[in-house]
Amino acid sequence: LVLGALAKIPWRTWVQSLVSLSWLLAILLVYYLVSGKIESGADVLLTLLTMIAASKVLLWSTPMPVLIDGFIWLCTPLKWVDGSPERVGLALALMVRSIPVIMDSWQLILAAVAARGIKVAQFRLFISLVIATVAYAHETGDALAARGLDR
Repeated sequence: LVLGALAKIPWRTWVQSLVSLSWLLAILLVYYLVSGKIESGADVLLTLLTMIAASKVLLWSTPMPVLIDGFIWLCTPLKWVDGSPERVGLALALMVRSIPVIMDSWQLILAAVAARGIKVAQFRLFISLVIATVAYAHETGDALAARGLDR
């Protein structure tokens, strides 16, 4: 938390991280309380919270290109087995870039449903999201192939 304060991470961001994982934390808490393994549960939950905090500080304080370059450097041993660290880095960059695109697709689907005045349970819109995501994946694959990166 001290590193988070030094990185000037807003408290709202911390709360959002915990709220999004609250169901997982609650399930783990109940499991360890019911099983009577309170010490193990405390260890697991505190380790999980520490990892969440560390990842939040890392992602907040380090630009994404620097993280990807570091990941490529960590993958350098792949060259020993005829692997390509750069391709792994490209895959990571595509994955990271895809997350906001998929979230935007979800917001567009919700807006389209709201504009039509339809009341639908959100889980029923999942198929539309899958179709939009697959379309984006095909477009990305075509763009990579056009640049000769499909091999």
